Amino acid sequence: QAKLASVQQERDAATEKMQKLQDELQNLRLYYGLHKALSNEAGLRDDYHARLSDLQEQVKERDVLVDAAQRENARLKEQMQHAHAQNRVMSTQLEHNAQEKKHAQEANMKLERLVNVLRRKITGLGTKYDDL
Repeated sequence: QAKLASVQQERDAATEKMQKLQDELQNLRLYYGLHKALSNEAGLRDDYHARLSDLQEQVKERDVLVDAAQRENARLKEQMQHAHAQNRVMSTQLEHNAQEKKHAQEANMKLERLVNVLRRKITGLGTKYDDL
């Protein structure tokens, strides 16, 4: 009987120890699962922050390019406005020169007619004096 009671006590102690070990194993599995989830979350968070940093850098680079393009556009716009102003001035000068040329041609024609008239008069006078 005493041996049976001793074996039962050992069995009960072993069962209790086994239950405690199973509980501890369950807790360890739970802790490992949480640790793994947190590690994955940390990894995902790190990946997210790295990607965010990359995107921020790309945005900065794009902003630099946009600023440069805007400055170039402003410079080209200014050049174009200057060229248009020069074109207007040259057009005005061309019109003025055309008017001056027209007036000069008209004056030249009047002078040529006058020269022709005077030549005829001189030629006419010369023939009158030759006849005397």
